[in-house]
Parts: sequence; structure tokens; C-alpha cells
Amino acid sequence: TREDRLRLARVHYWQGHALIHQNQARAAVQKMQQVLEVARAEDDSTLLAIPASLIGRTLVTQGRFTQAVPILADAVRALEQAHDEHERLLAAGFKSLAIAMLGDYAAALADAEQTIVRATKANTLTGMAFAHGILGTVYLFGNALPEGIAHARTMIQLAAQSGDRLYAYLAFGFIAWADARAGDCRAAEKDFAQADMIAQELGGQLLFADWFAAARAEYVLRCGRIEQALSLAGTVSQRAHRTGCIFAEGIADRVRGQALAGLPTPRLDGADIHLAQSVAKLEEGGARLEAART
Repeated sequence: TREDRLRLARVHYWQGHALIHQNQARAAVQKMQQVLEVARAEDDSTLLAIPASLIGRTLVTQGRFTQAVPILADAVRALEQAHDEHERLLAAGFKSLAIAMLGDYAAALADAEQTIVRATKANTLTGMAFAHGILGTVYLFGNALPEGIAHARTMIQLAAQSGDRLYAYLAFGFIAWADARAGDCRAAEKDFAQADMIAQELGGQLLFADWFAAARAEYVLRCGRIEQALSLAGTVSQRAHRTGCIFAEGIADRVRGQALAGLPTPRLDGADIHLAQSVAKLEEGGARLEAART
């Protein structure tokens, strides 16, 4: 029956949702394509909007920000009409992060702050935790590190109240990255360890795992372990290439370039190659803030 087909499509949606949380972006998108086929055939507007949201969010995790923004913008409008506040919140938050990466930092902050307002009005702990996490991440990549850390710690507090360990993992990962960029090596190691511990509790590879692997390589370099950073960044780059995460690949290539330039006997030709590859990967996805840093 039509109801059976729609019910099966929703099963595929939740499978896709689980897959993106396990950092399996390609498999998640395949599930969403199955949902879209049914939604189009059955002319179900709500079911059409939800996969668009998850596909857009998946593109953000891969670092494909230019592609993600229009998809997420359409999803936000459709979910508003469908009165699905939870999915709308997720789509709007990821859109804010993508806009920040594209370089429109002021607009991203305004959007992320509005997401906090809506989440607070809805009065759901997970929604408020997510909203603070998004605003904190926008601040992090805008180099407003204290503000980013403050919102991420609020995310941890709210996640603890709701029992959501995934959001706690995300918060510790982004705090560790901010610690590294602030030059606090001891705090970064502690927060990376917290994120790793939660990831192991939840089954290993999780959402943004490639980003955090690249962040750890950056941390190792910033804390003076050049040879280790070079090796780690090479491993991260290979893995990110396999998973299709061009953002993590771009960050890892930057670390490789910096490490080669920082060796006791600098290898500047190799450094130049990896820095150029970093710019190319970051610009491919529209990560202008990080491309500028490279």
C-alpha cells in the first residue's frame, strides 16, 4: 500500500541518519536517494524536504559548502511549511556553518544566533545543545576562540542534561581544535582524549571524524612535533580522500606543507606542492576561510 511504501521510506531515512552519524557519508546519501524516489512517486512534500536536509548536512561534513547551501536553504523553507521544527533546526544550523566557511561570517553569526533563539523557544535540550554547538563552531572558524569554546561548553552542559553523548563528543572535538589554535597544547590533548573516549563508547567512527583527525594533525604540528605531524597528516589525507571529505584533506595537506617547511632541513619544493593542493581542495568545496589561512 501507499502507507507501506511511505513507512519503508522513513525506515531508509533513519538508516541514512544513523549512517551519517557513523561518518559514512556516501552510504547515507544512497539511503536518502531511496527516500527521495518514494517521496517523488507518492508526492509527499514532507518526505521530500527531510532527505534534502540530510543530503545538505552530509555535503557540509564532506566540506562541499558551495553545494550544500542552496540545498539546505530549500530544505529550511520546506520544513518550515511542514512544521517540522527539529529537522528545520538541523538544516538551518548546518547552513549557518556552510555560510561561514564560504566567507560570509557576519551572516553566519546572525543565522546561528537565530537558531539559538528558535531552539530556546522550542525548549528542547538537544535542540539548544545543537544550536550552541553550531554558533560555537562558527566562532571557532572565525578565530573568535574564547567565544567558540564558551558555546561549546554550553553544548556539553545541555548534552549532559539530555544524555546525548554524540553532542558531547562533537563539543569536545571542536574545543580541542580551538585549544590547539590558541596554543594551549595541554588543554587540547585533554579535550581530544575526552572526544576519543566518547567516540569509543558510541562505536568508533562518528560524525566529523575526518575533521577531528585533521585537527589532531594540526594540533601535533602547532605543539612542535613536526615529524609526527607530517606522518599523521599523510594518513589523514589518505583516509579523507577515501571517504570523500575534501575539507579534512585540505587541512591535512596544509599541515603536510607546513611540516615540510619546518623540518630541520626544510623541503620547500614539497611544502609548496602540498600547500597548493590544500588551497585547491579547500576552494573546491568553498572553504574560503581555511583557504585564506593556507
